[in-house]
Amino acid sequence: MDGELLFKFIYINILKKHQSKKLMLFLLAKKYLPLKETIKLMKTYPKEDIKIGWEPEKCTHSAKCALGLPNVFKPRDKPWIQQENASKQEIIDQVTKCPSGALTIEQ
Repeated sequence: MDGELLFKFIYINILKKHQSKKLMLFLLAKKYLPLKETIKLMKTYPKEDIKIGWEPEKCTHSAKCALGLPNVFKPRDKPWIQQENASKQEIIDQVTKCPSGALTIEQ
């Protein structure tokens, strides 16, 4: 089965049953379909006058965010970043510790 057919099979039979379709579809497309340009997928979460940005394709899942600020970064919950559970400065301090750069602060 070539990459495109496999991709369609997975989409039809698996992805339709999951809530995180867009992320899974993006990851599968990136792996199985040749892309001329890298597509950036960034999710943002507002907190006061900043936005917490997360780029899933950069994330190495080191769990430094969840271990450092478990009330905010909850990988098993939806949404997984619950910015209302910490101060702006606590979040900024933790985001700067992200080893992959997947978490960012936009001001």
